[in-house]
Amino acid sequence: MDEQPIFTNPNGNILVTSQAEHFLHSIKKWAKFLSIVGFIMVAFMFFTSLTIVFGGVAAGPYSGGGYPAVMSGMIGGAYLIGSLLYFFPVLYLYKFSNTLDKALVNRSGNYLEESFGHLKSNLQFVGIVTVLMIVFAIAMVIFGIYTAVASYS
Repeated sequence: MDEQPIFTNPNGNILVTSQAEHFLHSIKKWAKFLSIVGFIMVAFMFFTSLTIVFGGVAAGPYSGGGYPAVMSGMIGGAYLIGSLLYFFPVLYLYKFSNTLDKALVNRSGNYLEESFGHLKSNLQFVGIVTVLMIVFAIAMVIFGIYTAVASYS
């Protein structure tokens, strides 16, 4: 059984109401804005991670021990991982806004399909990271309970 796309007419053109097109224009603008702000935040996080790491390394000899260097390395590494994790959904959102703009300007179903593929990638990445963070939080709670029980034994 050959399925027909539900948003196209018999000629294969996408049918979008004027209200839906208005919504898509608004979505495109907000997606572009949020992606640009996201790129700026990724840059801040990245440079913050470098500052924390190198600041701790530079302060290490003057602090009377290596503890600040180790802690700053761990905190800076966490910021670096966070900035890398934040980069990909922002990139997918930026690609979504650009291809959605092309779809609206050219009235192209192919560009619209491509833009929704980028949106799917964005949401899929965020969803997977969210699940991983929930699992990590649960593991930390279990580890904390185990550590507390083991310390009283």
